Amino acid sequence: MGTHAEWTENLGKDIDSMYESRAELADLIQKETELRKVIVSEQLSDARELVEKLRHERKERASEWRESLGEFEADIREAAEIWQNRTAHSR
Repeated sequence: MGTHAEWTENLGKDIDSMYESRAELADLIQKETELRKVIVSEQLSDARELVEKLRHERKERASEWRESLGEFEADIREAAEIWQNRTAHSR
C-alpha cells in the first residue's frame, strides 16, 4: 500500500485528468452547438425560400384561375343569351 503522499499525488492526477476530459467535452459540445446553429439557420433560410416560392406560385395560380373563370363566365353569359334569343324566337 502506498503512502499518503502517493495517494494524494494520484488523486491530484486523477482530478486533473477528469478536468481535462470535461474541458475537452465542453469544447466538443460547443463546436457541435455552433455547427447545429449553422445547420438550423440554413434550414430556416431554405424553408423561408420555399414558403416564398409557394406563395408566388399560389398567387400565379389564383390569377390564372380568375382569368379562366372570367372566360368561363363570358361563355356562360353568351350561351345564356343565345338560349334566351332562341326561346324568344321560337314563340
